[in-house]
Amino acid sequence: SDEDFANYIKNMFREMAPGYRFIVGMGDNLPFDGDINRVRRVVELIDQYGKLPIEV
Repeated sequence: SDEDFANYIKNMFREMAPGYRFIVGMGDNLPFDGDINRVRRVVELIDQYGKLPIEV
């Protein structure tokens, strides 16, 4: 579910806090069975929670 996915990403932010030595990135392509909406959702979550210092 989207809620599970968002919680997974937020937990990732908690683990890497305060975030000064972590880069979130994606390779040059999306897997064949990948969901572009998940990529967009990660961008939204980074915009919402990824400001330094990270405090989720």
